[in-house]
Amino acid sequence: MRLIRGHLVMGLLRCLHLPLPPAAMVSAPRCRPGVWGVLALLLLLLPPPLPGARGICDSPPRLSFAELPGVVNNSYPVGTQLKYSCRTGYIPVPGKSPFVTCLPNSSWSVDPEFCVGRPCKPPELQNGRVDVTDLRFGATANFSCNEGYRLIGTTSVECVVVGNGVDWDKELPVCQAIPCLPPPDITNGSHSGQSDQEFSFGLAVTYKCDQGFSLIGEASIHCTTKDNLNGEWSGPAPECKVVKCPEPEVKNGKKQSGFGPDYSYGNTVIFECDSGYTLHGSSSVKCEANNSWVPSLPTCLRSAAKPTEETTKNTTGSTAKPTEETTKNTTGPNTGTMIAIGKMPIILAVLITNLFIRQ
Repeated sequence: MRLIRGHLVMGLLRCLHLPLPPAAMVSAPRCRPGVWGVLALLLLLLPPPLPGARGICDSPPRLSFAELPGVVNNSYPVGTQLKYSCRTGYIPVPGKSPFVTCLPNSSWSVDPEFCVGRPCKPPELQNGRVDVTDLRFGATANFSCNEGYRLIGTTSVECVVVGNGVDWDKELPVCQAIPCLPPPDITNGSHSGQSDQEFSFGLAVTYKCDQGFSLIGEASIHCTTKDNLNGEWSGPAPECKVVKCPEPEVKNGKKQSGFGPDYSYGNTVIFECDSGYTLHGSSSVKCEANNSWVPSLPTCLRSAAKPTEETTKNTTGSTAKPTEETTKNTTGPNTGTMIAIGKMPIILAVLITNLFIRQ
């Protein structure tokens, strides 16, 4: 198409008797009368040449980090050089060229990213953490607090343009220690905290009772949290009570430790039984808040009787002497020969008769 257009142009110039370039004198077609009008019509009907065919570039590229000053044309001839300026929030990169050039292939040469975002100041958060991968214009920073602290303020900020520079779009947050209300007071006792003291996460107080009273419950409690926002005490405050357990006595037994004279909350007594008795139950009991011993006091029961030497001999039969009762109850092949001592004359008579018969 380009060759056809050039040939027609040369022919039209000859028909109009206009000067031709020396190189075109030979190749230009001869002009006959009336032909020049046809040639002009053909030139009008041909499609316009492509930009590259005429050696021009379209509008230069639009960049997110830089812009061209002044009015931007729709096309530029080959070899045109334009200079970009960094947009607000960006600064030039050393060693990078802000110029673009229209190349013979109708494209623009661009040195990529010759402007970068301005950096915001590094955000700091005491007793917390900052999650940020970049500090330059457009970057976002996220905040969180350590255990026992709560975040006061925004959870994230963005680096934006402020005036001629950049800064974070919101005020940076702070991490505040999670507070607890003052610990509860107790009757007949006190705790180690001060009246004007601030009680925050992790702080502990210890309770004690007035003289004559026993501390029931945990002596110390500490400030903690379940939702990382509000503080609460780890448990209820203890009580101060008068606890008196009765004198512990075990029949046929005695105390090993825990001798009186009085027994209050938490006192422990250990028992053992007298000789010949066996302990049933727990040997150790403790005085509890309800003025009783826990578990119940043990008992000492008489041990089973040990077998005597005489009983042992009768059991084996080695030296056992038969009695009238055993004689009556005994059965077996020799029963006829076991007769009571009171019938001895009859036995003698029978023996003598048997002797004479054998002779």
